[in-house]
Amino acid sequence: MNNWLKVGFPAILLLLAASCGEKKEAPAGKGGPGKGGPVLIDGYVLSPVTLSNSLSIPGTLEGSERVDLRPEIQGKVISVHFKEGSNVSKGQLLIKLYDADMQAELKGLKIQQELAVKNEKRLKELLSVNGISQQEYDVVATRVAELDASIELVEARISRTEIRAPFSGKIGLRNISPGAMIGPTDIVATLVQTSPLKLDFTLQERYVYALNGKEKVNFQVQGVDGNFNGSIQALESSIDMNTRSLKVRALCENPKGKLMPGAFASVSIAFDEIPDALLVPNQAIIPEAKGKKVIVSRAGKAEFVQVITGQRDAEKVQILSGLNAGDTIAITGLLSVRPGTELKFKNLQSAQK
Repeated sequence: MNNWLKVGFPAILLLLAASCGEKKEAPAGKGGPGKGGPVLIDGYVLSPVTLSNSLSIPGTLEGSERVDLRPEIQGKVISVHFKEGSNVSKGQLLIKLYDADMQAELKGLKIQQELAVKNEKRLKELLSVNGISQQEYDVVATRVAELDASIELVEARISRTEIRAPFSGKIGLRNISPGAMIGPTDIVATLVQTSPLKLDFTLQERYVYALNGKEKVNFQVQGVDGNFNGSIQALESSIDMNTRSLKVRALCENPKGKLMPGAFASVSIAFDEIPDALLVPNQAIIPEAKGKKVIVSRAGKAEFVQVITGQRDAEKVQILSGLNAGDTIAITGLLSVRPGTELKFKNLQSAQK
């Protein structure tokens, strides 16, 4: 037993030492940082391109004019003069309320007015030959003026028993029936001007300053075939401090009435093209708490560079600052790279590919 320990135990120690020595060695070119060889990765060479500066955002269609029709006074509906869901013209009579008492009052005033006018003409002839005094004539003339004002007042009251279309458009469903008592709080129907339509959407703050006021917008509506066009008409007066966005309004024609107010629209807006833009693949961006970085190869060594990004699509993102044309960045194996790691590119891509 003692002889075996003297001979076997040292042999086991030698075998273990040899095994450990083999594990410490790594083939060149396949190790990570600090293991003696470069890291094999894919790279991307930056070169300037012309960027089509466009943006896709959601929007909502709205009628260019919209109003809930209500009576000005309380009264009984005696007639309805529109068909639900039809187009009506500006000034068209829609609802008539009871006004027989006012019509009778108006008739009496007009009879008085007719007599007062005749009397005023006779006295005027007498005044011309000094048959009456000026004061007597003035009393009759004043009476004529008073009756004129009273007639205008009654006619104004009668006009309030009528609901007329304030503009041309499409009227919706009727909420009242003939014989119903309604008042200023009751909505008779909703009238919407459907051509042109307003298209409202919001732009993030970074896109606001790219507007020049002449942009055209294209949009699509689910369930309606074709693309539609509009032009920007107005911007909100200030940027919303909570969302850091600005509300924008465009107008679009709707001559055939295919589009309906309230519909969701997928909006595409094109800005001026950006020449000499630098784009990198999305996977090259390393997000951090204080910004974004990319790995740049400088003299064959990895350097982490802070960048500011701009527009982004499904594949690439615009670099606004931090990189220059001709820089080579890492796009794979980012987790294996540390500052100062030696880099070896097995595949290089560029913007032209």
